[in-house]
Amino acid sequence: MRSGPLGLRYEEGITRPVTRLQRLRVPVVAVITGHCYGAGLLLAAASDIRIATPSSRFGVPVAKTMGNCLSVNSMCLLRERLGSSIVSDMLIRSRAYTADQLGQSGFINVLSSAETLDHDVDDVLDDIRSAAPLTLWATKEGNPDSIAARSARRL
Repeated sequence: MRSGPLGLRYEEGITRPVTRLQRLRVPVVAVITGHCYGAGLLLAAASDIRIATPSSRFGVPVAKTMGNCLSVNSMCLLRERLGSSIVSDMLIRSRAYTADQLGQSGFINVLSSAETLDHDVDDVLDDIRSAAPLTLWATKEGNPDSIAARSARRL
């Protein structure tokens, strides 16, 4: 980033779609089959369920690439979903994590082989489709991330 205002504008451009995704009143499923870095990681974090293949890698290498920093909204979302120590490590060391590592942390809900990915995605979607719509809505509305997204909308 060549200037602070450029960095702020860039982060605003990311925060808007991430917040919109968090505001959706239906469950959002992220399917990750490769590199999930930066804004891609934020979109995955804004999702309710994450399915990934073992070859997937996750990180925020801005310290070695763009030279910007994350917005407060982005930082809070990642810390909520991944935990402070993982996010600090990702940012300070530009370290990438494997799907297995993030599965152990609880970030990845389903770790699927490339061969069974479509079947595993279908299973998750079938579970969601068979759930009571009002329960799904209430779960989304009561989620702290949803409450934060609605609060951010008012700002």
